[in-house]
Amino acid sequence: MKPLQEYPGASYHDFLDFLIVDQTGEQVGTLYSAWSDQHTGAFEFLGIKTNLLTTKNHIVPARDALVDEEKQTIQVPYTLEFLKAAPVCDAAAEVTEEHEKAIREYYRSSR
Repeated sequence: MKPLQEYPGASYHDFLDFLIVDQTGEQVGTLYSAWSDQHTGAFEFLGIKTNLLTTKNHIVPARDALVDEEKQTIQVPYTLEFLKAAPVCDAAAEVTEEHEKAIREYYRSSR
């Protein structure tokens, strides 16, 4: 597996529909959207669609995500249950400073 941040210039389209798995390898959902840093272009947040019947787009920081291109998975260092309660954001919406603060606080609580 390779850190997601080691894919310079990659677009979320390159990983669209990759399975997202939790820290134990359990399937969480699929990559549905992504937000990049305005200055560096590096992935900042990933949007995970956890259910086919919902439009919820749970947000997870991209910094510790690991990509397995062969299996088409992205592993994140959190549990399935923790991710199910993660903040949500519409895939087409911009992540505002307030929203970003709430996301970071949520994930800081996991440590």
